[in-house]
Amino acid sequence: MTPELTIALIVILGLLSIYLLISHYLNDFIKRKFFRNFYYHKIYRYVEKKDLRLINNFEFTIDESTNAHLDHVIFGNKYIYLITDKYWTKGVYGKEEDKSWLLFKSEDKRIYIDNPLKKNELRAEKLSLVTGIDMNMFVTIVIVNNDCLLDENIKINNQHIILKERHLIKTIESFEKENIDNINDEQLQQVVYAFNKIKNSTSQ
Repeated sequence: MTPELTIALIVILGLLSIYLLISHYLNDFIKRKFFRNFYYHKIYRYVEKKDLRLINNFEFTIDESTNAHLDHVIFGNKYIYLITDKYWTKGVYGKEEDKSWLLFKSEDKRIYIDNPLKKNELRAEKLSLVTGIDMNMFVTIVIVNNDCLLDENIKINNQHIILKERHLIKTIESFEKENIDNINDEQLQQVVYAFNKIKNSTSQ
């Protein structure tokens, strides 16, 4: 084997090693990016079509050392939807009342995470306290990527749920068809004002 061929093989093997090293992280980034871009646009189209109010990247204080973040708050005709999104590469397992859930990051790597339904229930309780809005007006939703392994039958009190992105709009529509009174215009203005007041105070 000539020196030139040896050098060429070394360079090719080096490039291949680098590609194999970064391809997993690159693919994960691309999938995560497209997941959020796609479902964000879906939310915007839905809100615009239905003429609803929307606040993105909503943050508020739970206690002196803890802030909470919601990716989207949609003000529907019947409910206020508090939405957080998660991109999980493999799957997640847990029950409604479990304090922790098992998150599968790869075939051989798994970690414990806080129960996302319980976290959202806490967010709703805190928001109810600081805004004076009836807790029953909130529906909390954890959105995950469509290829995440997930038991979508898990929920707390039917208003704290986790589901795949493809079921988001159908789920909101189902809540909006419930046989309850609409939020009237005056109530809606007060609710949106309360949320905006918190958002503005947090961003300062």
